[in-house]
Amino acid sequence: MRILLCEPGKDAVVTEIGNDLKDMQKVVGGPIGVVYPFIGDNCCIVCNEEGKVRDLPANRPLFDRYTGKVYDILHGTFFVACIKADLLDENIGDITDQGLKTALKVYEHPWTEFGIKLRYARDYRDAVNDFRKKHK
Repeated sequence: MRILLCEPGKDAVVTEIGNDLKDMQKVVGGPIGVVYPFIGDNCCIVCNEEGKVRDLPANRPLFDRYTGKVYDILHGTFFVACIKADLLDENIGDITDQGLKTALKVYEHPWTEFGIKLRYARDYRDAVNDFRKKHK
């Protein structure tokens, strides 16, 4: 399965993993949790659902899909994939080209790289603008 892998402190990379539960758990280092932060895409974030409790390193912020404000911080390694829905079930599968484009806009580079303190992250739009200025 093709995913966008996001590790703390590293640039995101597109990679391949197996598509069963054990493969996903191995990537995130424990039990998986799924978050759906993207508007209009069938994409999801698969993370370690115990990341905060286990005090894994802060990784990247989660933004409210309507206001763009930071509402939480993902801890530990996570990946972005897409949901393949059929009549009976939803399955996590390959990230689409459109999903990859959307996810890279937000998660391509580690947020700590340009001075955002994750606990006190600013408004999403300001953070993105600062990032663009720094990486021209």
